Amino acid sequence: MLIKSMLKKGSIAIQRPQLLTQQAQHLFILSHMRSRSSVLTHVLGSNPNIAGYRELHQSYLSSRDLINMRLNLYQEWESSQGVSFFLDKVLHERYQISEKIIQRPDLKIIFLIRQPDRTLSSLVEMGHRGKLKNLRNPENALAYYQSRLHSLTRYAELMEKEYLVVDSNEIIDKTDIFLKSLSAWLGLPIPLSEHYAQFKHTGHYGSGDTSTWIRSGVIKDTRRHQNIEIPSEIIQQAEGCFRSCKEILLSNCHATTITAST
Repeated sequence: MLIKSMLKKGSIAIQRPQLLTQQAQHLFILSHMRSRSSVLTHVLGSNPNIAGYRELHQSYLSSRDLINMRLNLYQEWESSQGVSFFLDKVLHERYQISEKIIQRPDLKIIFLIRQPDRTLSSLVEMGHRGKLKNLRNPENALAYYQSRLHSLTRYAELMEKEYLVVDSNEIIDKTDIFLKSLSAWLGLPIPLSEHYAQFKHTGHYGSGDTSTWIRSGVIKDTRRHQNIEIPSEIIQQAEGCFRSCKEILLSNCHATTITAST
């Protein structure tokens, strides 16, 4: 399977050399699971100027990895015409981004974080209905959440250029403002919409959110549908980590946030 995939990518590179040289940027969502990253990437990927909507499950250590990103996305998009951004999201520790890549001028980064109470209950709920059974244990969910927040702060501390910080509640609480501001930050000629498309891997395991909500095709508030209780001591630990992460992300002089005046 790996050899077949490599041959297919090689064929694409030969037939479409412009895919590797076109002046499009790369857009990374750096986040954690259950942060509403699937909704955000579906909204972004539904814009004609952006290619990508799911996690590609790869590291970015050299420029060759960015080329691989483009080749992977081309197999689904089949055209890069009009594309201004190639999109991926990174949610796991096993996928790393080198300092060399993170500083590239053709790379834009959005840090997406979600407050711990809903995140942890959603992680545990996902563990009960999916393959990540270890997340059924709230302590394991906490360990994953803390690890990801620590990694996000580490990446932010490396940044020497503007990046965007998004609290995922803004996506549902300030949808119109959020989409307008994000469209402006990305410089998109066609504004982002709260309605999004369904793609080949939408709702599939390994590609993002597998719940029925991602198939609705519109941004929705799903907070009221979570009823899993997390022990208060675990919530307290998570809240401390969240506050520290958010403070570090925002304290960098290169940080910007979504506001009504953006």
